[in-house]
Amino acid sequence: MVRLLCLSAWQHALYGALRASTDPVLAAVAAKAVKEVAYHRDHAARWTLRLGDGTAESHRRTQAALDA
Repeated sequence: MVRLLCLSAWQHALYGALRASTDPVLAAVAAKAVKEVAYHRDHAARWTLRLGDGTAESHRRTQAALDA
């Protein structure tokens, strides 16, 4: 989940910037992609919070994943 959160946050920023492309096809694809990746980012963020705030073991594992 932590990897998905990091990747989807990066992708959301990338696709958000690509929406301003002068290439109309690239801008349109990026506009659709930013909506799709927002779902993945939000899903991963909710699970990361849930796991990080769970038991001591799940917190330790989530923190270790983030550190790695």
